[in-house]
Amino acid sequence: MKKTLLKQIVDFCKKKLERHPERDNFPHFSFVVKNGKIVSWARNGKVEPPRHFGYHRDWDETFRPKYHAELAAYKKHPVKPPFQIVNVRLNKQGLLRISKPCQACAKVMTALGCSRFYYSFQEENQFLEFSPNGT
Repeated sequence: MKKTLLKQIVDFCKKKLERHPERDNFPHFSFVVKNGKIVSWARNGKVEPPRHFGYHRDWDETFRPKYHAELAAYKKHPVKPPFQIVNVRLNKQGLLRISKPCQACAKVMTALGCSRFYYSFQEENQFLEFSPNGT
């Protein structure tokens, strides 16, 4: 993944955070990337327990699931495999924090054709990556 694309993604997230700082303490953004271009993105909403298999449930009469950002981004614009997922988590000061996908999201996204995950890491503002098949 090109560093310029990762920088563009982080800058985008920081702008969103500046516009809506009250939404939550550690916003989590996910981007679907194919052929070096951003296809779609999504942001986690406020989280209410319980957490099961990549989604959250509202405890009201509608009982609608709230998906993690990875699944929400993919659902906005499903793409043919292979594609990559980039996760970014920021604190209120705009500093990167760890955003590795949960095990359930990693399994689902891998089944949908994700070939590689990139996620923010808090040390030295870097991104780490992993491949579901170990390559």
